[in-house]
Amino acid sequence: LAANNEYPYKHLAFSPDGTKIYFNAYINNTKWSNVIYVMNSDGTYQLQLYEDINIADYLSISPDGSKIVYNDYHNLYVMNSDGSGITQIETAIKPRNSHISHNGAKIVYSIYSITGDIYIIDINGSNERKIHRGFKPTFSPDDSKIAFSGSYLYETVNY
Repeated sequence: LAANNEYPYKHLAFSPDGTKIYFNAYINNTKWSNVIYVMNSDGTYQLQLYEDINIADYLSISPDGSKIVYNDYHNLYVMNSDGSGITQIETAIKPRNSHISHNGAKIVYSIYSITGDIYIIDINGSNERKIHRGFKPTFSPDDSKIAFSGSYLYETVNY
């Protein structure tokens, strides 16, 4: 990564074609704020996409590279990969560890609790439902299963 940024990179994600890296940095220009950037995979051409957000977990990039999904400590958000079109997706609970499906139609996430619960929701915010207990879910390559960690295990579940 580029060495000219004195602030730590967090929540990095490659674009599907591997040419870009999206990331979050906590910077102090005149006040401390969270900022989403994109840069070339060689670390050149850093471009600020959005400022003053509170990203709780990693960024998830849609398979076609057109959308970024992230969550703060209260809601899910979807935005275009150029930083435009931010949409807040209302959820019944506080999401963590959000990931977009490979077909770009659904988001899976867990909630932060002692036992954890895993939810799935359509990209437009409809059809939210709990599917299992666990943490840090992610989709299988064909989107037919979701892998996640449990108490001391890794499991998969059909949804």
